[in-house]
Amino acid sequence: MNIFPSPTQRLYPFNFYSMMRKKHPIEYDEENDVYGIFRYNDISKCFTDFKNFSSDFPKWFNSTNTISSKKFQDASPIGPSLITSDPPKHRNLRNNISEAFNPRQISILEPKIEKITHDLLEKVIQNKNMDLIEDLAYPLPVIIIAELLGIPNEDHHKFKRWADQIISLSINTNRNPPEEVYENNYKLKQEMNSYFSSIIDIKKRDPKNDLISGLIKSSVLNVNNNDEPNDVTKKGGLTQIQQQQKKDSFVLSQEDIFSFCNLLILAGHVTTVNLIGNIFLSLFENPKQLKLLHSRPLDYIKSTIEETLRYRSPVQILSRVVANDIEIGNGKEKVQLKKGKRVILWIGSANRDETIFPNADQFDITRNPNNHIGFGAGIHLCIGAPLARLEAQVVLKVLLKMLKDIELDTTKADSVVPVNSMFIHGIEHLPITFELYNN
Repeated sequence: MNIFPSPTQRLYPFNFYSMMRKKHPIEYDEENDVYGIFRYNDISKCFTDFKNFSSDFPKWFNSTNTISSKKFQDASPIGPSLITSDPPKHRNLRNNISEAFNPRQISILEPKIEKITHDLLEKVIQNKNMDLIEDLAYPLPVIIIAELLGIPNEDHHKFKRWADQIISLSINTNRNPPEEVYENNYKLKQEMNSYFSSIIDIKKRDPKNDLISGLIKSSVLNVNNNDEPNDVTKKGGLTQIQQQQKKDSFVLSQEDIFSFCNLLILAGHVTTVNLIGNIFLSLFENPKQLKLLHSRPLDYIKSTIEETLRYRSPVQILSRVVANDIEIGNGKEKVQLKKGKRVILWIGSANRDETIFPNADQFDITRNPNNHIGFGAGIHLCIGAPLARLEAQVVLKVLLKMLKDIELDTTKADSVVPVNSMFIHGIEHLPITFELYNN
């Protein structure tokens, strides 16, 4: 059975999810050799049980796919990373950037995010109309992520193109994708790695207070390559790098740095863009909620973001590989999953599960509690979640303070089309009109 909604349901897949939760909560898709899981409790179990549900896809790909593991790794634009690793490597990788993304550190960025938001709005605000995606939701996170990494302003435009290509070239759904998919992904990966290699070379010579410079300090690149081998090395003992690895227990490779940078381009940019767009699309479809938010922004900005993460989760799918034979589900609906099989975890469905969320198909910014899994759960809980939340909070605060009568521009409503992705839920454009407060 096909576990994927049709392309025509991409913007509104929720009836499909409802049917799957009720009739096929755990279903095998023979064509793609993958299981789909649709209920909240089953998906939460997969997220929190990393011993039985692995994220280390390259390790398992030989037994689950006709292509080789090496070919899969070579063609993956992101490469081995936080989202494709298990402990202990996952823990070591996460520890290297966790400080930069903890809520306390991220909160320091609020004035900068607010200034960038104001600057972007000033370019279009007098027109009393704009494309919320193109004019604000897209450029804001690009600028922030680029500044965190220490990327020159003139190169920011590369990020959107790369992120769009990563989404459109995804190879995770089909068991045997066309050879062209691998070729295009490989070219993209080479382009991105070549760019970041040149950035790394610059920062090795002139380190700054940015994420890439910090990663270099924790990597093999911090070892002086011009050092002569010592006597121990000449006699077949540990090399200088091996000695440092033994001392520090874990040292980043250059490939690890590439993967961090490539992952942040996708996760740090795409999630926030679509979160902001989905917030306003949901509010326009529920005008009473927009009116309530406008009347009491301090009370409901944060809860509006959380409800959007539930109601229109920017990431609809995450995937795992079954690491051990295991049974999942309840009662007669229990299914035996075989080791080596891939599972698709439908976050978008879990967050509409009526057994967990009362009136699940209603957009309710007063919802409490709201235990959504829009950013995942367990050890792979999205490390960039605090930044995405803060950027969305600032955008809502600034727009509600500066603009009134914010509405969807119905003369351009045909441009509100879904992002061309099975995994990412959002819209390409969101044209709006508004009036200005006389401050």
